[in-house]
Amino acid sequence: MQQYTDLVQDVLVNGQVRQDRTGVGTIGVFGRTLNFDLGEGFPIVTVKETNFKAIAAELVGFIRGFDSAKQFRDAGTKIWDANANAPGLEGHRNPWLNNPVRKGEDDLGRIYGVQWRGWKGPARPEPVREPHSGEVAPADGWWGPGLEVDQLDNLLHDLASNPYSRRHLVTAWNPGELDQMALPPCHYAFQCYMREDGQGGFFLDMMVHMRSVDVFLGLPFNISSYAALTHWIAHMVTVWGNSSGRVVYPGRLIMTLGDTHIYLNHVNAAKLMLTRNSKWRCAHPADAAFLMAPRLTIDPELDSYEKTVADSFILMGYYPHKPIRVPMAV
Repeated sequence: MQQYTDLVQDVLVNGQVRQDRTGVGTIGVFGRTLNFDLGEGFPIVTVKETNFKAIAAELVGFIRGFDSAKQFRDAGTKIWDANANAPGLEGHRNPWLNNPVRKGEDDLGRIYGVQWRGWKGPARPEPVREPHSGEVAPADGWWGPGLEVDQLDNLLHDLASNPYSRRHLVTAWNPGELDQMALPPCHYAFQCYMREDGQGGFFLDMMVHMRSVDVFLGLPFNISSYAALTHWIAHMVTVWGNSSGRVVYPGRLIMTLGDTHIYLNHVNAAKLMLTRNSKWRCAHPADAAFLMAPRLTIDPELDSYEKTVADSFILMGYYPHKPIRVPMAV
C-alpha cells in the first residue's frame, strides 16, 4: 500500500491548515488519485491494522440499505454510532441530533445504502406537461411524487445484460435529501466498467468519487470497502448470469479524491505510522511462507442481497502492524 503512505506524506508536506465544521481543524490538499490492480492482491493498509470485519459489516449495511446504527451494530460494526448519537465538540455540536426528521436514537436517515437501494426523486405535487406533446404525465408515472429507484439492483442487471453500457453508475448524492442524512455522503458516487480479459471473461473496473477524504481514519476503510464491493459485484453478476455467460473478475479500483485531509489531532499518529515498513506484502512473523499480498474471496454460495453478511467476505494473508487509535471527528 505504498500509494497510501505516499498520499499521507503528500498531505503532511504540501497541505494547508484549514478550519472545518467539526472544530478540530485539518491539513489538506485537493485533487488526488489512487489506482489499484485488484489482480495483484487486495488493497488493505498494513502500516496499521485496519479492522476488516468492521469494513465488511459496514459494506453489508450499504448493500442492504441500512438506515440505523443498530442495524450496523447487529451486522458487526459500531462505526456509525457516533454520527447517529454523539454530541460533537462544544461549539460544534452534531446538527443531526436536533434535525426534525431524525426518528430518535440510532437513526441515520437516508444515508448511503438507502440511496443505493431506494433513491427518491423529488415530489412533484402538480402534473407535469411533456414538453413536446403537451400531454400531462400520470400522477404515478415518471414524474410522480417520490419515485424510488433501486440503483444497485439496476446496476447488477445492467452489467449482466448490457456490459458495455456507459451508464453503470450509482450515486448517493441526492440533493433533495441531504438534510435528511446524519452525514452527507463523502464517497458520493461510483461507476463500473466492463472490459474483456482476453481469455473469454470480463474484468470489472470501478471508479469511486469522493468529495471529502479523512486520510488517516476513513480512507483505509474506503479503499478496502470499495475493493470488496468490486469483488462482490463481479461475483453477483457472474452468479446471476450475464448476456454472454462469461465469468467476471475484479479488475481495477480507481479513486478520485477531492478535499483530501488529515485532522490535526491525527497528525502525530500519521507521522508515527510513516516510520513503519510500508510494504503491503507483510510477512507473517512466524512463517516466511506467508510472504504474500492479502487476498479476498467471496463466499461461493452467496447468491442474494439478503444472504450477504460480513462473513461473506473472506480475507486471507493479512498480517498488519499494530493498530494506531485516534478519535473520530463528528
